[in-house]
Amino acid sequence: MSTLDLFDGLFVTLKCPKCGYGMDVEFQSVRLQAITFCPCCKVTIQLVDADASVYRGQEDVESAIKDIRSEIKKLNKTFKIKM
Repeated sequence: MSTLDLFDGLFVTLKCPKCGYGMDVEFQSVRLQAITFCPCCKVTIQLVDADASVYRGQEDVESAIKDIRSEIKKLNKTFKIKM
């Protein structure tokens, strides 16, 4: 499972560029740069991740998970109990 898959099914709130209406868009749609429409003014909106924030976020999450796994391994060595 990819780290990005963890966020699929979650929603982000975006504002319509035409009317400013706040709408919930599935994270996966943003990641895939899909086309959506505003339920208020019905304008078609092409989702664009121009600054690659989705992929930078993915790298941040993957790095954090790697750090957590490393720390857990250290704890396991520290707290091993022998009987």
